[in-house]
Amino acid sequence: MSDGRSRIFAQRFAGQDLASDAQEVLRALTPIERQVRSAQGAWFVLRVVPYRTVENLIAGVVVTFVDVTELKRAEDALRQTTEREHFLAEVVEHASTPFGVGAPDGNLLLFNRAFAELTGYSREELEQRRLTWATDLTPPEWRAREAESLSKASRTGEPVRYEKEYIRKDGSRVPVELFVQPVLDSRGQVVHYRSFLSDITERKRAEAALRESEARLSFSLDTARTGAWDLDLVDHTAHRSLQHDQIFGYQELLPQWTYEMFHRARAPGRSRSGRPQLPSSARHSGRLEL
Repeated sequence: MSDGRSRIFAQRFAGQDLASDAQEVLRALTPIERQVRSAQGAWFVLRVVPYRTVENLIAGVVVTFVDVTELKRAEDALRQTTEREHFLAEVVEHASTPFGVGAPDGNLLLFNRAFAELTGYSREELEQRRLTWATDLTPPEWRAREAESLSKASRTGEPVRYEKEYIRKDGSRVPVELFVQPVLDSRGQVVHYRSFLSDITERKRAEAALRESEARLSFSLDTARTGAWDLDLVDHTAHRSLQHDQIFGYQELLPQWTYEMFHRARAPGRSRSGRPQLPSSARHSGRLEL
């Protein structure tokens, strides 16, 4: 290679010594191949191979450059995507929220550690026993409701939220709320479902405790023949017990009940204006309970 060409090469590919490469190839008769980057940022595959004449004599070297810039960019993009996927996979695996990917036929495709802990099975048990989310983990009475929710998600392509129960390894049940996103192919068919689950055991206990408390209050009021009336003075909506209206001579709950109706029925003392005077506590709080 001439000095002029060597200088041009050196300008375009800083840090590369093509003359030394040629000498090494001629000495060892072994090709050299590597990726090099130009000063303009393009990538090439540099190949230096011995040049043999028709008499099979080594008469020099052949140097080629193959532009692989687009291939290099694609490789870099794939590597970055893979790194992001690995990062997200690690985040999901160690997240406290149970997560699972299920096939339309009911098989479990992927799940994280929190999902396994929710069901009471180990990862190995869920994988080796091939337990299905649709039948093995879901009680019979919940399957039709779940199928209806997933059918809606499949038709619309939109996520759905619903409640059900899971059967744990020990036979106990755990109430869960699912947020399920369908993943569709180009034809609009479901490939799989991505699901985030929440253990709603404590919420269900609180709801049950509230219902029990309300039932006890209702029983106490009925037993004591005491009527309850709760009036919101902001929107004038009244909530009463049946016993309340029966005390005033009605056999069924009236469509509405107001503070004025109460005073007309009771006919207590009135204010100077002739209108019923609200207690000061109700005037300040906007709520009255009797």
